[in-house]
Amino acid sequence: MISVLWTWLVRYGHLLSAGIWVGGYALLALVLMARLEKQANDGLLAVTLTTVRLLSYVGTATLVFGFVLDAQAWLCQPQTE
Repeated sequence: MISVLWTWLVRYGHLLSAGIWVGGYALLALVLMARLEKQANDGLLAVTLTTVRLLSYVGTATLVFGFVLDAQAWLCQPQTE
């Protein structure tokens, strides 16, 4: 039971962080960079830098959750002999 719960928690973390990662890059590319080109100010620059930092952390979390899922699938394979 714990194994199933652990797997679903890792899957949820992987999908949630991937969604934030992709959505964050869409926000950065479509909204923030366009606004910076038109009118750059300190507040918008701070939001953009915070978004870039957050995307770095969330991207790393996505990769780590993915590696954990792959490792778990590889380690829990049924042995066929």
